Amino acid sequence: MLIRRACEADIDRIAQLETICFDDSWSREMVAAELRGTNPSVCYLVVEGEEILGYAMIWFVPHEGEICNLAVHPDFRRRGLASLLMEAILCESAERGVDKLSLEVRESNAEAQALYSKFGFKIAGRRPEYYRDGEDAFVMRRYAEGGY
Repeated sequence: MLIRRACEADIDRIAQLETICFDDSWSREMVAAELRGTNPSVCYLVVEGEEILGYAMIWFVPHEGEICNLAVHPDFRRRGLASLLMEAILCESAERGVDKLSLEVRESNAEAQALYSKFGFKIAGRRPEYYRDGEDAFVMRRYAEGGY
């Protein structure tokens, strides 16, 4: 397995993984816009051969980052791949001098919350009815004092 940055040639496979992992997935056009935009997102992939097993996408602005998506194919979960992606995000954040990282996570997704907590994220708030199905999201944050 290898961690690498995504490129334009990966758009279709990232979009396909989105539909496998999320009921409210991003479209191919949304994924493409993130990778091609004027302020493009950073996207890390976990790959084995040509297969994308997982990915993490993050937006950066000066001194801050927001993890917008993190997904691992259901057949490859519970193998540490999400942790590898989080480590890549934290390294990139440190290199960029990011002071604060944020993300939203489903209130019902205890497994993801545990992953983020392991990396120093703490619940900082709630976004009522954040998801299309009406479920609330927890806002989780991590500050540079926690060390990258």
